[in-house]
Amino acid sequence: MQKRIWYMDNMKALLILLVVIGHATQISSAKSGSTILTYNIYLFHMPLFIAAAGYFSKRVYRTGEFPRQKAMGFLLLYLLLKTLNFCLDRWLVGAFVPAYQNARLFFLTASNAPWYLAAMIWWMLFTAMLGSLNTEKRRLQPGLLLILVTLAGIFIGYDHQAGDFLVFLRAIVFYPFFFAGVIFRPEWLEKLRRPVLRRAALAVLIVVFVLVSCFHSYFAVFSQLNSGRHLYENIAAIPSGWGGLYRLAHYLLASLIGLCIVAVMPNRRIPVLTTLGARTLQVYFWQSVVFPVINHLGWTIFLYKAMPLPLFVLCAAALALLLAWKPLGLPLHALMKPRLPGFLRLKGDG
Repeated sequence: MQKRIWYMDNMKALLILLVVIGHATQISSAKSGSTILTYNIYLFHMPLFIAAAGYFSKRVYRTGEFPRQKAMGFLLLYLLLKTLNFCLDRWLVGAFVPAYQNARLFFLTASNAPWYLAAMIWWMLFTAMLGSLNTEKRRLQPGLLLILVTLAGIFIGYDHQAGDFLVFLRAIVFYPFFFAGVIFRPEWLEKLRRPVLRRAALAVLIVVFVLVSCFHSYFAVFSQLNSGRHLYENIAAIPSGWGGLYRLAHYLLASLIGLCIVAVMPNRRIPVLTTLGARTLQVYFWQSVVFPVINHLGWTIFLYKAMPLPLFVLCAAALALLLAWKPLGLPLHALMKPRLPGFLRLKGDG
């Protein structure tokens, strides 16, 4: 059994907590503290979450083989989540809010949480394609490839045809983070976690938090960029033609924060937290089922206004822990290992 890397599990736990808290607090700007918290979270949480997924997908790049079974698993999860969202909106929420009785099902577009599951298929495909370019006699420089995919992520924001269809815009925008995780070497992580760098990283995180808290209106644009689904022309805060520079700034800032967080993560098993980090996929899936229902019924905004912000955040964190309950992951694990027909199998597929 492969030995788990405690600080990676702890980091993934922190990130999935921030995903759930971010989804809970972004519904309203009624509390200034929520605005500050949301802008801090949305500077980095999805980029680092995606980089972590890339870090554990190194085999795809090394072999140049597209993991068909894993991709089919993500496709099944995506289809299931879209179907559950539709059914719950139409027949549960619709019983209380008539407008949702006309909810429609679209599998080829995703503007909300299911996008990540579909994008994982794209990211694995892109990585396999880049890996297949390497041969025994010729290996492409990973740094050069990272620059190229970063340029693609920057320039696609100018493409008027890009959008939610097949989540292609988000897949291209966030792929540099996934690929960075793929090529990031374990020994680099160990060097990053040296005591002097850990202290410097903590100082950087404190400075960033203070700056965002004091000047959060200037960082609002990065919250929109972090969604990955907006063209530059649709973000009012970005001057015409300058979107690429804003995207590059977001890439750099999110990368800096991400590296600092990796550096300060404790490298030991922490009860509950480390377990949560090992079950992030199921938490992401089930919170994507729960939040649309309670949001559309108005329960989230009601609780948000009724509670002090710290208590509301604690409730969101408690929800994440509840969704990490092991039995909730069993059906998802089964879907992630489907039996493929023979012509779709690669050597080593189940």
